[in-house]
Amino acid sequence: MQKWGKTSAGKQRYRCKHCNSSAIKRRNDLVNRYDIKHFVKWLNDTNHIDDLIDILCVSRSTIFRRFKPLWKHVPKPRHELVANNPISLAIDATSTNKSRTGKLVVLIAQDTHCRKPIYWSFAAVENTTSWQQLMKYCPQPKYVVCDGQKGLLKALKLQWSNTKIQRCLIHITGGAKSKLSNKPRTKAGKELLALIKQIHNVTTHEKRIRWIHDYKKWQDNHYDFLLDRSFNSNPDGRPTWWYTHRGVRAVRSLINNALPNMFLHIDCPVPSTSNHVEGGINSRLKELIKSHRGLSSVKKIVLISWFLALKQGQKPTRNDT
Repeated sequence: MQKWGKTSAGKQRYRCKHCNSSAIKRRNDLVNRYDIKHFVKWLNDTNHIDDLIDILCVSRSTIFRRFKPLWKHVPKPRHELVANNPISLAIDATSTNKSRTGKLVVLIAQDTHCRKPIYWSFAAVENTTSWQQLMKYCPQPKYVVCDGQKGLLKALKLQWSNTKIQRCLIHITGGAKSKLSNKPRTKAGKELLALIKQIHNVTTHEKRIRWIHDYKKWQDNHYDFLLDRSFNSNPDGRPTWWYTHRGVRAVRSLINNALPNMFLHIDCPVPSTSNHVEGGINSRLKELIKSHRGLSSVKKIVLISWFLALKQGQKPTRNDT
């Protein structure tokens, strides 16, 4: 091979003395690194694929050909972070839109101190089994912040029985307000809503004792009201009944179930909400999935894994996948 001028892009061209063919030297490792860089950047951005085509000045078919092998690589959680025993974890799940291949749920465990995802896994549905699968590979923390999903609470009891639970106050107040509405009509509903709004102000032992006392006093004052029933007759003549104030009763059940785990944050170094997971990860994931709508469940897993890997601090690999 001998030097034979340069291409229009300024690269050195070489010519074969035997067959007279010319070519340029290619660094496949640099090309692969370049493709991975743009692939990961595109996945974690809301720009359309056409924007990337304009930046790289290539055709759509070229982009898809370069990206095709990269869809096979699914980043895994970093072992050194998983191996560490965090003091507290915020555990939450978010579901993606249904695709042709079914529903996809991503389960995330995030360290509340360094604000990085420790481990994540995927499942078709959020239940006890899927949560247990995540907990098998995740270190057991001293404390867990969660939204109180039934399957998650059962998995915590079975898998991490010694871990203390802090119920997310944002989920409690949000669920209560959705059942009571912002303007309850009954006196009991108005008083209960006022108590709900005070939950986030409970930051000391004295305030906790006072709030629990006021809540129990509210239950005693409206004991008969909560037992009110409505009656009707079925078409076959049989009488039927239901509790009249079901919304208020539902909020009472919500508070009673969460009360043992509502104020752990006062005594222990654990946040009172899982808001940094909801706002920092889940909302961003849904935004990315909406921007890249049309992806299959397999490709959604790749997108979500790259997003969480970058949140965790991983850098894109240099080798071809």
